[in-house]
Parts: sequence; C-alpha cells; structure tokens
Amino acid sequence: MIDFATAFETRKTETGYTVTAAMPGQYSLFTSTSPDGFTPDALAAEFTDLVELDDPMPGRRCFFHVLDDCGRHYVTSLRILPFESVENFRELGGYRTEEGRFVRWGRFYRSARLSHLTEAETEQIASLGIRTLLDLRSGGEIEQHPDPELPDADYRAISAILKMDGNEKDFDPAHLLTQTAEEMEQDEKDFMEIYRAMPFANRAYQWMFDQLLSEKTPILFHCTAGKDRTGIGAALILLALGVPRKLIEEDYMLTNHCCRKNIDRLVDQYYREGQPEFVKRYLTAIGGVGLYNLEAALDEIEVRYPSKEAFFECEYGLDATKLAALRAMYLEAPHPVKESS
Repeated sequence: MIDFATAFETRKTETGYTVTAAMPGQYSLFTSTSPDGFTPDALAAEFTDLVELDDPMPGRRCFFHVLDDCGRHYVTSLRILPFESVENFRELGGYRTEEGRFVRWGRFYRSARLSHLTEAETEQIASLGIRTLLDLRSGGEIEQHPDPELPDADYRAISAILKMDGNEKDFDPAHLLTQTAEEMEQDEKDFMEIYRAMPFANRAYQWMFDQLLSEKTPILFHCTAGKDRTGIGAALILLALGVPRKLIEEDYMLTNHCCRKNIDRLVDQYYREGQPEFVKRYLTAIGGVGLYNLEAALDEIEVRYPSKEAFFECEYGLDATKLAALRAMYLEAPHPVKESS
C-alpha cells in the first residue's frame, strides 16, 4: 500500500528499488548519495507512476530526486533502513505537513540499540553524517549494551523516562514476561501513565530540541527497542514540524511492521489459550507498540495546553519565532531543481 501522505514512496526489492508516485505524471528520476542535490548526469529513469531500477550504489544510502514536468523537485528514499544487526532503524523524512510542505530527508534517524552493529554497519551509519547521537536509555541499560563510537557524532546519554522519585527507570523484558495476567493488566495501566508523562519536563527531549535548533543534524536518537522512548521523541519532532496527528500515529505504528517477528515470537511463547485477550495486547506492546499509549500521550498534551504551540513554548522553549525557525530548517516545499556541482 502506498503512503499518499508523501509525494513518492520508495521500497526495496531483491535487486534494487521501486519508486511510486502518489499521483501519475511525467517524472524524471535522478540518484544521489545526498538528499540535498544531484548531478545532471545522474538521470536513472523517466516514468509516469512507478519505476523499478537496480541498486545504483550498493552498500550506500541512495536518495532519489524526482522532477515533474513543471520543474518541481521532490526527494524520496527508503524510510526503513535494512540493517541486519539493529532493529527498527528508520527516518522521518518525506511526511507532508498540514500546510503542504515536506519533512526534509536525511535529518532525523531513529533506531533500537546499536550495540550489536557490525563494523561494516557502523561505517554505513557513520556515512549518514550523524552529528548528534542521543541515547535515551537508563544507565543500567547502557552499561550492559554500550553504543559503538560514531566518528564526528556528539554522543549524549539522557534517560527519557524517570520514576516519580527522579531516578531512572530500567526496562527488563525478562521480568515483564514472567508476570501474572493480573500483574500484566496493572503494568499496562502503569505504562500508559508513563506515556502520559513523557512529553512533559523531559530533559532528554529538551536537549534534543536544543540540538535541532542549533542545526546539529543529522541526529540519531534511540533507546533499547527503538519504540517507546524513541517513539515519543519522533512523535514530538513531527508534531513540532506540523505533521498531522494521523501521520504521526502511522509512523509510530511502523514499529509493529519492523518488529513483527519479535511480536509473533512473544505471543507464541507466552500467550496461552484461555487467557484474557488483553494479555495478547500486552505482549504485542512489549514486542512492538500499542497505539493507545501514543494516544494517551498526545491526548494529555491537549488536556494540559490550549494548543500545541503553547505546549512547545512552555515545555521546550519553542516560542513562535523558534518554532518557525525550526520549520524553516527542516521543511521544504517542492522547489525548482537544485543540481550539485
């Protein structure tokens, strides 16, 4: 299914890519390693609605630059990056905002923990030009599975979830999966309350927005599974940029596509016939995500503040001027072609 909230959709095939247009037209497609420009000799195809092509640069990230017959310039690429040693590695580029601009590609990356990356994959991630690496895990999680060093990246570890006493909260799936059904039900309610609290007075996300305002991007932010703490971080970025709530929710739920094998494994291993249905829902949220948690967080913002602008100004210091500056940095409209020299 094509995501019509983006102008073009890129998918990986066994040998290369397909690029599909949301609306049929006359298009010229160019390839580049940069989301910001291309050379005129990089023409790869002419197409009207869908084009298939072999991988033009194996082992490197490819961005596709598409020109329509009016000379407007669009960018598209893979949203989910196929790393074997890290789950749920994807980016936030290409989403259409409420005002019709698009989130710029190659600025915002999110993932699960990076501790199992191979040397080759570490080099691939470094080639993305990551300038800021934000680790949202607790100290205990980091100690067990430290991040590899990324050259030229400013690494910062700030736990995105604190307990009521101000201490960091650890997530131990082994413990969560040994609970009784009643304990799972209570834990699900408690976790929803954690989600409700995450957008507020959160030092990790405050630091993240400071880096974005300073244009210290591309940024890669992650937690252990790249889904809850990371999911809220991604949702806040998209919300600040003016992406509609429906698309924010769809992006959040992509985790269940990326983590499908893990979800199925947990359900097969721990769900027993005759148990309440919420147990299966709980296991799905442990292996992936449950939309109800993100809804709780976004609803809480609407309960506490009269507008998202008021929320970002109070919680993240993003007044109207800074919010406009953030959008100027990270949004673009279809524009006349920009060729690389």
